[in-house]
Amino acid sequence: MVLRKGVIEISPGRIRALVSGTTPGSAEWPSGRLFEVEYRVSPLEASPRNIRELIERAADEVRAVGGEDPEVVMVGDLRGTRLPALVERIARGAGLGPVRLPSRREQIEGAFLAATGNRSPGAGPGAEVAVAVLADAFTGLAVGTPGFLPGWTASRPLTARGLVDRARFSDPPTEFQLEAATSAAARSLGSLVPPEPSGISLVSRKAPALVSLCGAVVDSETTGRALGSPAVNLGSDAPAVGHLSRKERLELAATLVICRTLSARFGMPLEVMVPDLALSRALLERAGTTPRQQGRGLR
Repeated sequence: MVLRKGVIEISPGRIRALVSGTTPGSAEWPSGRLFEVEYRVSPLEASPRNIRELIERAADEVRAVGGEDPEVVMVGDLRGTRLPALVERIARGAGLGPVRLPSRREQIEGAFLAATGNRSPGAGPGAEVAVAVLADAFTGLAVGTPGFLPGWTASRPLTARGLVDRARFSDPPTEFQLEAATSAAARSLGSLVPPEPSGISLVSRKAPALVSLCGAVVDSETTGRALGSPAVNLGSDAPAVGHLSRKERLELAATLVICRTLSARFGMPLEVMVPDLALSRALLERAGTTPRQQGRGLR
């Protein structure tokens, strides 16, 4: 039997209805998303009425495909805004559960479980693997045994948007600006001292664009070539990368810089994956409800 976990995701730039499945007692956790609908509206700018309508529509969408009692989860840099209190009132009125604002650590641990639940790059018996998380407000890293809550986690305020601003990217970014961004990323990540993993995955919403530009292997060499490609510099009709706005092109370039820095830091290629928030939440619950109960496994 497949259990369907439904999530309504609220982030600075969108609202999404998500459903993912897990199979209790299975030796391999399915990581495929079963359902997704995205509403391209900024909750930070939308009216309370519009936000309420979209949350209620998202709840109906989740329930229609079997996602019982959808969980409302707020991600991104939303603390300190009007949204948490507003969304809490809307969720109560719609008969939804408490609104969740997961900590950075909880987001990183959930991403680790979703990324390693049924496969991990380079993982052998007893091997530890790493998962890097490129979020809107931070870059996170977790190292641990696949399928279990990671034993080591950390985060840094390193973001693609921050690198664009810090290195003052022009369009396209110059070689000097890319070098400045690389130095900034290396300084930020260089302060981390994780256990050495046998492989590393990268979880990012830009995963389709990264794979389109770099291919199956995302490492220092392929990211370097991608930074000089027309898709980043001039826009392109390449699959999953075409018709990007100026802001999106520059942030994609900064994301490539972070990927190149991570690959160089660990001396190995990255396996790039799309984040699955619904699966992350389901696996966190199965692992022991709270992300700090280390040593609790999924199998």
